[in-house]
Amino acid sequence: MFKFFTAFLLAFCIGTAFANTPSPEMLAQLKNLPLEQQQALAKQFGIDPNTLINQNTPENPANTVQVLQPKVIPGEQSRQRTQAVRTVNTRFGLNIFNPEISTFAPVDNGPVPDSYILGAGDTILLQFFGKQSSSHSLQIDRDGQVVVPEAGAIVLAGLSFGNARQLLIDRIRQSTIGVEVAVSMGKMRTINIIMAGEAKNPGMYAVSALTTVTQALFVSGGVSDIGSLRNIKVNRAGKTVAEFDLYELLLQGLNSKDIHLMHGDVVFISALGPTVSINGEVRRPGVYEINPGDTIQSLLSLAGGVNAKANTANVSLERTDGKSKNLLSLQLSNSQDITQKLHNGDKLMVHPLEARFNNQVTILGAVARPAVYAWQPDIKLHHLIRNIWSDLLVSTDLQSAIVVRNNPNSRMHEVFSFNLIDNIKDHAGIIRNELTLQPDDIILIFHHGSEGYNRAQLNEKLAEVLQEDFTNLFNSPATSGDFFTKAFSAIQEKSQVVSVPQQSVSNVLISQDELIERRINELLSQVYYNETQIALSQHLTRQELLYPLLQMLKRQSNHNSPMQIVSVTGDVKVPGEYPLLKEGNIKAQLALAGGLNASAYLPRAELSRFEGFSFESNSVKFNNVPIQLNAILNGTEPDIVLRSRDRLNVFSAPSWDETRIVKLRGAVRFPGDYQIVKGETLSQLINRAGGFTDDAYSFGAIFTRQSIKQQQREQLNKLLEQVKSDIATKSISAQMLATPPQQAIALVNEIADAEPVGRVVLSVERLMAGDVSSDIVLEHNDNFFVPRLNNTITIIGEVQHTGTHLFNGTFSVEDYLKLSGGLRKRADNDRLYVIRADGSVLIPPRSRWFSAQATNLLPGDTIVVPVDIEYKDSLSLWSQVTQIFYQSAVALAAISRI
Repeated sequence: MFKFFTAFLLAFCIGTAFANTPSPEMLAQLKNLPLEQQQALAKQFGIDPNTLINQNTPENPANTVQVLQPKVIPGEQSRQRTQAVRTVNTRFGLNIFNPEISTFAPVDNGPVPDSYILGAGDTILLQFFGKQSSSHSLQIDRDGQVVVPEAGAIVLAGLSFGNARQLLIDRIRQSTIGVEVAVSMGKMRTINIIMAGEAKNPGMYAVSALTTVTQALFVSGGVSDIGSLRNIKVNRAGKTVAEFDLYELLLQGLNSKDIHLMHGDVVFISALGPTVSINGEVRRPGVYEINPGDTIQSLLSLAGGVNAKANTANVSLERTDGKSKNLLSLQLSNSQDITQKLHNGDKLMVHPLEARFNNQVTILGAVARPAVYAWQPDIKLHHLIRNIWSDLLVSTDLQSAIVVRNNPNSRMHEVFSFNLIDNIKDHAGIIRNELTLQPDDIILIFHHGSEGYNRAQLNEKLAEVLQEDFTNLFNSPATSGDFFTKAFSAIQEKSQVVSVPQQSVSNVLISQDELIERRINELLSQVYYNETQIALSQHLTRQELLYPLLQMLKRQSNHNSPMQIVSVTGDVKVPGEYPLLKEGNIKAQLALAGGLNASAYLPRAELSRFEGFSFESNSVKFNNVPIQLNAILNGTEPDIVLRSRDRLNVFSAPSWDETRIVKLRGAVRFPGDYQIVKGETLSQLINRAGGFTDDAYSFGAIFTRQSIKQQQREQLNKLLEQVKSDIATKSISAQMLATPPQQAIALVNEIADAEPVGRVVLSVERLMAGDVSSDIVLEHNDNFFVPRLNNTITIIGEVQHTGTHLFNGTFSVEDYLKLSGGLRKRADNDRLYVIRADGSVLIPPRSRWFSAQATNLLPGDTIVVPVDIEYKDSLSLWSQVTQIFYQSAVALAAISRI
């Protein structure tokens, strides 16, 4: 690998000598190198590292995003990031020679000034008109003269073009009467100049005789990294004829010293002299060369002056004296400070003003116009929020809002709650309470519960921030739907502290989800102070709006100042962490959590209180205190003042969320869906429904239950799996199957498609007669079907013709079998049984088949003739499987007739 890298580097260096940009083959080879080597080579040879990044390589997978620099939310720069954005470490003026920007090219056909000094090699163009017309091109020879027709030899070398032109006109007029002449400049001579010193490409250059100092600098590529822009000399015949300061051209537009060069001139670029840097809130931050005697004031002039947001009373000057580094504080309004002379290496930082205004009040959240307002003495909240219809949103929570206030002595954040509706004029113009605001107050107004407002617009704003980060933003699943909510949930789980990153590390690869979380973190960190983010606060939910405040409270806590946060959990609108209010009672904290749900259990709640650390058991001690919420809320008991890390848990009313619905169908007085109470029985529900109708056949009633249906399905699945196993075992054993295994399995699958009904066999007649043992306690989703009198007997199974026959009280089982054509060959007449209308099973003795009284057949009964299990390959489970199948079929048939 090292040999390949060395050979590649050599080939790349050779290729660079002949071309400004590498070939595609070279770029392809560069992309195969590790990321660190790519960056090093790109920097060495002036290639944009972004052109080498392969987005699908293992080092940079497709689901990651490359972060190259910090991101600023559109429209604003945050207070914390202003200094980083306004810092420039490049030397002023060097970019003028950037070949990618400059379009300089020598021009030979431009106008020649009258001051141009003629010399050997220059061409003069003469145009005669009048008595005669002709054109002549005359080149000045080595003797400095030209031979003019009719006028002879004339010496022009050393004359300016203006004087030479007048001389030619006069001589021609004297020698030729009646002829006028026009004199112009033809091809000019080429001169040789030398670029010496700290030129980027020193050497001798053949240039036009019209070349000036600045043009010569462009031709040679400018100055080197250590070349001076302010100390450029033109030496001619061993003497300095001009000194050129490029700053005069760049900053003032003065080019009086940009003289025309002559043959043999030496343009000498001195080494870089003393430099200083200036950054922050100036118009042109960067590194500047200074001359002896330059002051802070002259440096500010070089940088174009300070911006309007500059804090002129707090300017930092970093200075070294060869032994140590010193930091000085300057005031630009102080004449003594700005007249200080600069030293080599000085670094001046002009800090920005605070992003927040002095004497401001900020209103955030569920208001029509979240913004920063001017504070003035005795200003009340109702002066800023005047009307609940025009100044608030429909979703605004009118009961609870908070004020975040800085304690002027400790600068700690304190949180006060207030009733919003009481602080706004009602329709009669009455204000029940007047909240007096203080400077720098932040008022947070919430939506109901966990609602937001126009979340689509919030996601669109976030998408604008992400457009430069995602190559295919709108096709990314990470930005689909309400991805702000999704990302915020991830931030909460990670318990990230909201803060602005100091500086992103170049070429850091992170996932798209992580990048979205980072951008949301940046937005939330600015939402209390940045005008653009304040406008977005109306879209935020209660938890999103409180999240930056919770992080601030966590940061300001320490051993001596406990964290002013409590938890409200359980049956409240928005459970979670909340700032500990200054008044700190349970009533106010519940209101801040959105209030109680309708299902909250008021007689009892629980307060878990942190009591300290037990060194004996090496554990945290908590005390769980039961409280009566209803007594506190109605004022019959004093409220409890909460403390740091308290946890209030509100219980739900027992069985509040349990909805118990039972369906009554068929021959009842008032069929329908009935809501039942816990412990209610079937007999009680039948009485509620008015009892049975006159034609009701209570013996054939069908009661089904979902839990029984599930049990029957599980039982059937187990039996069928065992049957399949037995079929597979017999198919590979010596015992031969009368039925092919494929056919047997197909039959099993057909039975498996039968859906169990979940029927519970009940004796409704005994139940209605008051037999408690026959009654049943109802459950949710129970179904009770009461058929009308069904005067039929049904025969299914292995008979010649299955069907239904009218009930005849004198008929026996044998009689009904004859009506169905008798038994089939594979019928098992020894295991014949009867499914009664109430769901019970009767197995009549073989000897009593012919006795109608013995079998006690009743209307609605079903005679089942099962298949002979010996005929079906001696699989004993067939009898159980088919019994379940037939019972389900009978129940479904009965239900379908209701």
